[in-house]
This record gives sequence, structure tokens and C-alpha cells, in this order.
Amino acid sequence: MRLKLTNRNALALKAPKKGDRYYRDTEIKGLALRVGASGQRAWVLEYTIPKRKLPSTGDARADGKNPQRRYVIGRLSEYTVETARDEATELRRKVSKLGQDPRAAEKAEQAERESKAAADKRALTFTQLYDLWHTAKGEERKSAANDRSSRKKFTSLENVRARDVTAGQIEAILTGLKDTPIAANRALALIKTVFRFGVRKHHLESDPTKDIERPHDEAYRIVPPPSATELIEFKRALAAHPDQEGANAIRLVFWTGSRLREVLWAKWSAFDLERSEFYKHDTKTGPVIIPINRLAHGLLCEMKRTAASDKWVFPSRARKDRPRWDVDNVWHPVRDALIALNINRDGMHLHDLRHWYAALLRSKGMKVQDIAPLLGHKTSAITERYAPLQVDTLRNEMEQVVLAIEPPAPKQIAPPASKRGRKAVAR
Repeated sequence: MRLKLTNRNALALKAPKKGDRYYRDTEIKGLALRVGASGQRAWVLEYTIPKRKLPSTGDARADGKNPQRRYVIGRLSEYTVETARDEATELRRKVSKLGQDPRAAEKAEQAERESKAAADKRALTFTQLYDLWHTAKGEERKSAANDRSSRKKFTSLENVRARDVTAGQIEAILTGLKDTPIAANRALALIKTVFRFGVRKHHLESDPTKDIERPHDEAYRIVPPPSATELIEFKRALAAHPDQEGANAIRLVFWTGSRLREVLWAKWSAFDLERSEFYKHDTKTGPVIIPINRLAHGLLCEMKRTAASDKWVFPSRARKDRPRWDVDNVWHPVRDALIALNINRDGMHLHDLRHWYAALLRSKGMKVQDIAPLLGHKTSAITERYAPLQVDTLRNEMEQVVLAIEPPAPKQIAPPASKRGRKAVAR
């Protein structure tokens, strides 16, 4: 049925008993109002695809068959007659001029929406991405505990899709950690590693952390070398502590220049006591073999005779099948005793014993490049910070410069005295 559709009669048009009935507008060719048996009303455009196939689009039919098609513009409640005519006019232009098929475009949009919804469902949250990275790296790595601590800083991102995390969100979290600058730096280092992993494994297309700079500068601490008095007090404090197993761990840290975890998590298989060698298979910078001195060798031989575990050098006091976690109960009183001797030891750390070890080696004339592998450093530049030239060495070198700038005046040689005690006069 054809008639001039208006906003008034569109509501009054009779619905069929079954199926659909189309009331076609006389103003715009192809525009019709579809009325269903249930009374639902929708604007429809009836059209045919042109026979010609335009080079700019693949929608047009080129086989000469031009079946009529219908495209639903929208419900009567959403469009007035005027807006429905405007929409129908624009769609007819696209069909006739551009050869586009509105129904095909709608199907493509629907497929894209479904594809996006499926991709959203498969997209990893930040928590899932972290767990994948964590599993790939392994729980037994040295930094696992620190990583878990840093992850807690990003609890607001736990259920956010990793691909939706923005640099602004990360920077806001780091700004909230301004009172703990080192923790902020470590947190950024962790999340950078996780997102780089996501990009590398094709879970993400981009890394939101790539342009975020470290929020705080870190000043390197200068650790003065130990004095003779401090070495005596250090030995005395360790000997006086009731936990001699923990004291032995601290002794080995100092005597081998090792990191605390390298000692506490060492297995007996890592020590070749016949060759006096320490095989560090899993260090911060990779595997390394270092010689052990007679102090460390003697201590290890004694410990081996009374070992409580066949596997761990320092087994956990609670569970013998695991290594010991820390020696804080021993280190704190030892540290306090050293601080009492020297005001420059304020804030001393157990890790400073590695600085002591390096400083003593350098004071005996060992070169920095020879000390670096003993400490497990990849470059001697890091070792320079552990074992800088001592003040006495610099003072001696400066004195040599002073002598070169202003050499001492030659000594006046007195003429020899005569036998009678008088000065000999040259004739």
C-alpha cells in the first residue's frame, strides 16, 4: 500500500492479523513503514543494488541479478517521518552513487562488534599478565619476594585489562609513592618488565610504560673501609652471639664478598672443599666460580662435620628441607656495636660487608678488574663504587704531586773540618 506517511497516520495504520504489512511512502522512493501483527512498527528502506560494479567498492552485483533488499532504518519510536526520510535519502545516495549495500555494511559492523567482544573476553587482566610472567620467571629466583612486594603497589590495576592500562594510571600510582622513592623505582622496574614481557609474547600490542622515566634519582652510598678497631669489634660481636649458625653466615658473607642470598641459599654441592672453590650457579649476574680463603675454608670444613642438612649449608630452623631466610637476629646487634664505635656507620647494612671485602682487597694492591669477578660484577665500573681509592692512598699520591710541583731545596753540604778542629780553607 502506498500513501503519504505522516507522524499521525503512522501510529494509526492497521496491523495485520499475521505476518508483516508494508506501507510505502509516496514522498521518498523505497521508504516504507513495516507494521507487524504484534503492532511493532519500524522504518524500512527497500532498494536494489545497481548492476554496474564500481571499482571503488566490492558491494555491487555484477552478475545482472538485482534482488530487492530491505534494510531496517529503526523503530517508529526512534525516528519521526522527517528523520526517517532524511536517513532513507542518504542511504539511497550511497546505494546508487557509491554502490554500497547498507545491509552488508550492517552485517560487517555486527561481525566487528562480535569480534571485539570476543577479543575483550580473551584479553588478559593485569593480574593474569603478571601471573604468566611470574610463572615464566619462576618462584625460586632471587627477586621473587621483592617482586611480590612491588606488585602490591598496583592493586588498583588488578582487574583492569592489561591493554587498557595507561601511562597516566601508572604515573598516578608512582606519585602516591613519593614518600618511599626507592620503593617507587622498584615498582616501576617491575611493571616495565611485566609489560615488556606482554609485548614480547604478543599478549599486548604496545607497552604503556615505555616513556615513563624513573621517578626518583638514587644516590650511591659511600661505605668507608673498616678500621682495625672495627674489625676486632666485628669479630667479638659475632663470637658473643648465641646463634652461631647465623653468625657463620655473616662471616662467609664478609670472607667471600658474597651477597646474603648467595650464602644463605648455597648448597653443599656448590663448594669444592678440596679445591677451595665456591661455585655460584645462580647469582644476580649469572654463574661464577670464586676461590675461598683459608678462613672460609676452615669454617666450612668444621660446619660440614656437624651439618644438620645434606643439601643446604644453612637450613631453615623451622624446616630442614628449605634454606634459611635471614640473619637479622644476629646482624642487628652486630651492626649496633659497629655504629657505637664509628658515627660514620649510621645506617649500616649487611650488604656493606661486600664493600669492606672489596676495599681490603684493593688496599692490598689488587686491581679493580680483578676484584670485579670475585664480587660477581659484570663491569669494573660497579666495583669502583665498592672499592674506591682509599684516602691514605690518595694522600700519598697527592704528596707526590706536591713534590713534583715544588721540589725540596738541595741540602747545604758543610766543608770538612781540619784535624785541629778548624775549617779547611780551600787554596
